[in-house]
Amino acid sequence: MRYYGIIGHPVDHSMSADYFTRFFADNGIEAVYQRFDVPETSQLEAVIRHGQLAGANVTIPHKIHVMNIVDTLSDEAREIGAVNVLKILREGDDIRVLGFNTDA
Repeated sequence: MRYYGIIGHPVDHSMSADYFTRFFADNGIEAVYQRFDVPETSQLEAVIRHGQLAGANVTIPHKIHVMNIVDTLSDEAREIGAVNVLKILREGDDIRVLGFNTDA
């Protein structure tokens, strides 16, 4: 099982969880997409690096702050100055977080 989600505050209005849950089911993908309501930036890294999260969309208010947490930034994210997509690579205890921006 793969785990994905949206990270922001507030996120209860986000349609992403419903969309991706339906997409995964319709396409036979064993994955879960959850909402992560993270009000404080101080909680951000713990949410990203804990558990089995494989990737996430990032929304307000964390798009800029998350740049300080990722291990690698795409050129687009660096130019725009914000991250809205995370890819989280896990190999044993090693975790690498890649930050991208798909708004460009």
